[in-house]
Amino acid sequence: MLTFKEIIHEIRKFGLEYCDLPTMLENVSILLRVLTVNIDSKYKKGITILSYIVTAVTAACFYYVFLFSMTWFVFWRSRITGELVGAMVVLSLGISSEIGPFKLFYMCYYMDKTQKIADSFLECDANTIKGTRFHTNLMKRLRSVKKRAMLYWVVVAGNGVLYVMKPVAMRGRNLPENYFLIYGLEPMFETPNYQIAYFMMIASVFFVCYVPASVTAFLIVITGYAEAQMLALSEEMLQLWSDATNHAKAQTEGMSEELDVYDPKVKMIINQFVERRLREIIGRHANVINLLNQVEIVFRQAIAIGFVLLVLGLLSELLGKLENTFLQLPFALMQVSMDCFAGQRVMDASAMFEASVYDCKWENFDKSNMKLVLVMLQNAQKTMTLSAGGVRTLSFSALMSVFRGIYSAYTALRMRNYKRKTERGKVSIELKPLPKAPPRLSKTNKRRIRKSAILTDTPEKNALAEEKETRGKSNSKIKKQKVEKRVGKKKTAVTIKRNKKEASESAYVVMCENVKRKVLQEDADESDSEVDSME
Repeated sequence: MLTFKEIIHEIRKFGLEYCDLPTMLENVSILLRVLTVNIDSKYKKGITILSYIVTAVTAACFYYVFLFSMTWFVFWRSRITGELVGAMVVLSLGISSEIGPFKLFYMCYYMDKTQKIADSFLECDANTIKGTRFHTNLMKRLRSVKKRAMLYWVVVAGNGVLYVMKPVAMRGRNLPENYFLIYGLEPMFETPNYQIAYFMMIASVFFVCYVPASVTAFLIVITGYAEAQMLALSEEMLQLWSDATNHAKAQTEGMSEELDVYDPKVKMIINQFVERRLREIIGRHANVINLLNQVEIVFRQAIAIGFVLLVLGLLSELLGKLENTFLQLPFALMQVSMDCFAGQRVMDASAMFEASVYDCKWENFDKSNMKLVLVMLQNAQKTMTLSAGGVRTLSFSALMSVFRGIYSAYTALRMRNYKRKTERGKVSIELKPLPKAPPRLSKTNKRRIRKSAILTDTPEKNALAEEKETRGKSNSKIKKQKVEKRVGKKKTAVTIKRNKKEASESAYVVMCENVKRKVLQEDADESDSEVDSME
């Protein structure tokens, strides 16, 4: 029985304080023993019964929910209900969740080789002398490797926790995926079907997230150790000449104050030291290459299947709309992206080692050491890689080409689906009438191009014919209004003239009467004056 201090010490080993390879492999071994997988050949205590129960229950729930029920819902139930978006969401769940179990299957299938790989890496690490510059550089690189593994494990496991806790932040009864119908549990939101479905989803998500997090952590550790070895060897190659001269100074300390590298005795000491170090570096380089080849033999088929599942999963996630699959997208991307990242880091370390071999000041060596450097350079020019099934090298360029192919396939499927809907009449295309041109007042109205004569019997022709009729009606109305306006103007002018004429005639009559009255009055006045004069 472990004491409290021992438990705390074991927990602290999962932190960055312990970055050596034996501790990291022990951490991964503890995580994998929960899944009843033992990669440590020296561990003889056996797997606990609790691990068998947890693995059996979660695996059974996973295959029932994300394989059997997913297949039933996508290929049978959704065709009846017509929920195509829901079918794509559920299909993306089922496909993306199969990447980790395939890696676990290949690890268990090649269990002897997996244990041999772990033992070989531990044996390679045991040959490292502690306190040397090589060991110091190796530990610096291994610290970043453990950070990488911890980050990946936390992101994948945290994604599963967020997915399971999503219904807690929603009102009412909800499941992590409300589109998903589990076979035999309808209605899903009634008691006790809701509780059973929620428990099965939690158990399935645990298996979905824990398996790839732990298996890929093992891959990150062993490929990261190979990367760290190559980077440390690169530093040793760059410091080879300075180490040789320092060794020669120590050997010839009492002979002279300054070291003469052209002295035959000094030259012999330097070349002997260089030869010994070159043979050590060549042996380590060959060992790392063999270890990586063993890793690729075990996992390359699983990685290739993971690429295929990633393509199908991302396609279905995009077709299911991102607002429904925003938690599933990083889960699928993280799994395959980490494989490509690990492969790219191994390639970069191999390229750095190649550059350091050429930059080791080999021109100062003797002919035998120059030949050794030439052999090393030829081997270093064969870049160390990890591949997906031996078909495609794991790198950033491979990942980007996969993303480009996924987007091209997605746009092609969307266009095909759109064309099908238009052919069946599910998408109605409204033909908007062409804009009406203002009526022409000149005689050029008669010189129009008959566009409808070019077209066949299509909706566009009908639209042009309707436009022509409306234009003709509007033009006739405008002409009629103009004629009526002219007639009205003429009538008003005639009435004005008539009124003027009548007014002038009446004024003339009044004037004549006034003149006549005035003349008569003057005649009467004259007659009165004559009578007065006669009297």
